[in-house]
Amino acid sequence: MSDIQTSKRLVTVLRHTASQMNISIDINGFVKVSELLSTREFSHLTPTDIKRIADNDAKKRYFIKNQYGELMIRANQGHSLQVSDLSFQPVLSGRDYPNVIHGTRHHAWNVISRDGLSKMGRMHIHFAIGVPGDPKVISGMPRNSEIIIYLNLNLALKNGMKFFLSENNVMLTEGDVNGFIKPKYFQKVIDRKTGNLLTW
Repeated sequence: MSDIQTSKRLVTVLRHTASQMNISIDINGFVKVSELLSTREFSHLTPTDIKRIADNDAKKRYFIKNQYGELMIRANQGHSLQVSDLSFQPVLSGRDYPNVIHGTRHHAWNVISRDGLSKMGRMHIHFAIGVPGDPKVISGMPRNSEIIIYLNLNLALKNGMKFFLSENNVMLTEGDVNGFIKPKYFQKVIDRKTGNLLTW
């Protein structure tokens, strides 16, 4: 299995399935690397392999630390597992974030244009803080996105929504009380291929 394939499986475990695999995950989302390596799925790896995979991840999805001589790893965001402290930085103003975008596919747009963006079982809705193609945008938007939704961050903040930045500069929010960002908070929506503005 390549490092890329292993990384995809590793991030799934750290975000979603650690508990199902009887891997202990702490309140901050960290698991012991030694515990990961004791599972059948990752038993062929070494701590050095895990560190290399995390360090080389293009989307910077991992955070590794050494705690009391124990190597620990977590995913920076994207959890469906309930973790309460991921060291997010609160976003208090939209002044420094002129482009806050969410990428999606054509088949999802009909529902999104009506109901808004949803957490869909995760803890947060994710946004990139840049424009498509910007090399500084390393995470927060799928590469195969066909539609780009620009968020009116100032309006969402004004109406009481809370936003945070993760370690790898993904903007996150729980949305409203129902876990949605309604279409009224969309600033503009663009078809990525044609450049046309979409209406909703």
